[in-house]
Amino acid sequence: MKKITFLFILISGFMFSQEFKITPENYKNKNDETKNFVVLEFENKPKDELFKKVKSYIISNYKGIKNDGYNEIENEQIVLDVESRNTATIMFIMSGSNIWAISNRYEINFKDNKIIIKPSFKNLTNGVDEISLNNGNFMIKSIFNKKGEPSKEKSIDFINSEANKFVLDIKSAISADSEW
Repeated sequence: MKKITFLFILISGFMFSQEFKITPENYKNKNDETKNFVVLEFENKPKDELFKKVKSYIISNYKGIKNDGYNEIENEQIVLDVESRNTATIMFIMSGSNIWAISNRYEINFKDNKIIIKPSFKNLTNGVDEISLNNGNFMIKSIFNKKGEPSKEKSIDFINSEANKFVLDIKSAISADSEW
């Protein structure tokens, strides 16, 4: 029964989730581009419980984050800088490695029954080997051309999927049944 419930939450999360898309101005709410955040609602969840679950998820899934790139105001806000746990091969440069990770900053604010997540794209990092590091930080202006069109569609898909996966993972961590 728990597996069916989890599957339903996962499927409904994909169908009804609020999503981000990267633009030349940074992340925007896919459904309302005037907003750069999404609001997740959780019925009967006080902000201290939401804060604890999100903090627990972050510390469990982003090793070493407590040492660097993490700030919190207890029960109010968490701001963290993370590098994606996934990488993608995208041909931006002709020599060296083309295995990229994403660095994002996430600001998460808490109220009773809801959280607001606001991501900020920092860069794509090509850090597989030392030789490629000098070629390896692409800012948002490198991902879009002067007309605002993506220079590499695969990079846009990768950036969007990582930000949206972060939101979906937070939503799943909060919604997960705490019984064990």
